[in-house]
Amino acid sequence: MSGAKNNDIGKIIDELLHLGEDAEELKFWKNIFEDLAPEEQEKLRANLEGEIEELKKLRKLFWREALCECTPTERFMIRGVPCVS
Repeated sequence: MSGAKNNDIGKIIDELLHLGEDAEELKFWKNIFEDLAPEEQEKLRANLEGEIEELKKLRKLFWREALCECTPTERFMIRGVPCVS
């Protein structure tokens, strides 16, 4: 495996850790990454990058709600219950 690919997955995992993801699970993915076939590596990388995007969206919604900037629909998406204003 090239050092660049290993560095990329390291950066992705660092960002997921920063966003609060489970360190043990991420350590597992980092440890097996080199043993995966190239297409599996790309799939894992894409899945982890997708997870980063979802976490960033949730974080943004959370802070918008905390600052009372959410629409009722967004509050429903966060809380799972209708918003009663």
